[in-house]
Amino acid sequence: MIKPALLTSAGQYSFAQASTTTPPIAMPSGAIEVKAGWGLISEGACASSTAIHVETFVDPGNKAYCYGLVGIHMSSRLLPNWIWATFEPQSLATNPGRCALPGATGIPAVTTPAGPAKPTSPPASGQFGPCNDAWGSVVAPSSSSAPTAATPALTSLFALQGSSLGQEFQNYRLDGVQTDFGTATAPTLLGNSRIEGEAGVPNGKASCITCHSNAMVSLVNGKAAGNAFTTAMLSGVGPGAVVPAGAYALDFSWMLDFAPAK
Repeated sequence: MIKPALLTSAGQYSFAQASTTTPPIAMPSGAIEVKAGWGLISEGACASSTAIHVETFVDPGNKAYCYGLVGIHMSSRLLPNWIWATFEPQSLATNPGRCALPGATGIPAVTTPAGPAKPTSPPASGQFGPCNDAWGSVVAPSSSSAPTAATPALTSLFALQGSSLGQEFQNYRLDGVQTDFGTATAPTLLGNSRIEGEAGVPNGKASCITCHSNAMVSLVNGKAAGNAFTTAMLSGVGPGAVVPAGAYALDFSWMLDFAPAK
C-alpha cells in the first residue's frame, strides 16, 4: 500500500525532503505496475472473442460500447531500474502495427464507430522495432502479419490457470523487455503499437525506461508539481533523465507523478 503522504505532489516533495534513504522515494522490491490500453471496437455489447479480450462498457446514457484490451504494459521493481515488458494481441483488426519493422509500408489505420483513428504507426514506417520472445513464442521473432504459436512452457503456464484466464489471453504475445538504459548512440527501444502509437510517440523514440525516468516532483512557482508528461514522453531515448537540483525522482512511477498537487 502506498503511504498516504505520497498521494499528492506536495506530500511527495515533503516526504523526499525528509527522507534519509537513497533514493529518497522508492517502491519496495517486487512492486508491480500494470497499464492497460483499451480501444473502442464497436457500439453495442461485445461478442465473445478468442483473438482479444473484450469488455462491454455502458455510458451514463445507458448506451453500450465494446472495448478491446489492445495493449498491456507491465513493470516490476525486481531490479533497481525495474523490468519493463509490453504485450499485444495478435489481431490485425485492432493491432495491425504490432511488431512492424522500421520502413514497413501498408500498415492500415484502425477503424472505430467514429471513423478512422490514428494509424498505429506512421504510414511509411513501422513501429519501434521487431518483437522477439525466445521463451514464449514459436518462432521467436514476431510480426503483425505472421502470428506465432505459444511455446510448450507458455502453454503449460496457461493451463495452470484453468478457466480463471480467458482463452483469448493465449493470443497475446510479448513485444519485448527492457532491463536497463542504453546510450544516446545505442539506445534500447520498447514500445506498444497502440499505447505509444496513439500517444504520438515518434517512430524510434519509444523507451519505457527512459520515459519513466522523467517521473519526478519539484517546486514550480513555489508549489510542488509533477513533471510535464508530454514533454518527458518525447524527450528521447538512451540514458536516463537528469534529475535537476531541487527535484526528486519518483522511482520511475508516472502513477505517483499524476497525483494531484494539493
